[in-house]
Amino acid sequence: GGPYGRKTYIGTDNVAFGKALGKLLLQLVPKGGTFALLGDSAPNVQSRIEGVKGKLDGTSWKEIGGGVSPVDCQDDVEIALDLMQQLAAHRSVDAIIPVGGWPMYNEIRWREFVNDHRRPKLIVGDS
Repeated sequence: GGPYGRKTYIGTDNVAFGKALGKLLLQLVPKGGTFALLGDSAPNVQSRIEGVKGKLDGTSWKEIGGGVSPVDCQDDVEIALDLMQQLAAHRSVDAIIPVGGWPMYNEIRWREFVNDHRRPKLIVGDS
């Protein structure tokens, strides 16, 4: 079978999606720094995380340690936004990469978050 035991899969190449997020971070902030990932436990999301890490491996970007990243939003918009706040509070986090659109789905809270946080850099995508 194909991905996740399916006979057929028509959809996003999630590893490539993750690599594209990593590439964008490298383009926007080539000097590097420390990043944190936000995702959940779904297989497609794990593939996106794998793609981001693969693209940034061997660069001047490093994932924050200590079990801080990746964080699991449990496919919940409000939990995602709360976790974004927690990650942004880490002074050593220079970029946050949600590998799905969860935090953007509450438009009011997302706008407030973006307006209140000029730092860290946010690299967000959804498919």
